[in-house]
Amino acid sequence: MTKTFVNLALAGLYLGADISGNDRLIDEFKGLDRIASDILEVSKKVEDRSIPMLSGENSIYCIGEGVCYGSARESAIKLIETSRILASYFHAMEFRHGPIAIADERPVIAIVLRDPAWIHIEKLVSDIASIASKLILITNSEEYRSDDTILYKIDSDRNAELLAALAVIPVQRIAYRIALSRGFDPDRPRHLSRYIKLA
Repeated sequence: MTKTFVNLALAGLYLGADISGNDRLIDEFKGLDRIASDILEVSKKVEDRSIPMLSGENSIYCIGEGVCYGSARESAIKLIETSRILASYFHAMEFRHGPIAIADERPVIAIVLRDPAWIHIEKLVSDIASIASKLILITNSEEYRSDDTILYKIDSDRNAELLAALAVIPVQRIAYRIALSRGFDPDRPRHLSRYIKLA
């Protein structure tokens, strides 16, 4: 079911762009497979730092804003079902009103892309970095630099809606690797059914 989110999100965006005659967005789909491959390669390189940091954790926050909120939700669900980590998801601004109080106790995965919401979340990411001992940032921003933050850099300035769908790939890899390290079968999550039957 991992591929379903990315495929359905991109199919929905393409269909919407086609129906509305948004040729600019349709053009941005060209070469998206290369960007996905690049994200996968970056993920494999960064995992040497992120997997040891997260493998012993039992709870994680996933945050996103704007088009990245759905990606944060999918990331949390993937961590829950694949690696059995209790993951909570929040809008980035909602995170400031409560959950940030214990951000020093739990790792935070932030999905932040350059879009209109960036100006609202940039300060929050800096605040989280100063509080959280474990921050993973998935971004296409050139502006964020920190030695303490594990950075998954998406090297593209494509439409943020398209990149948001691909931004879950690093978290899917994290969930997969942690599941294997814990002896879980990532292809058969416990108590999950591939299909839901309505009686």
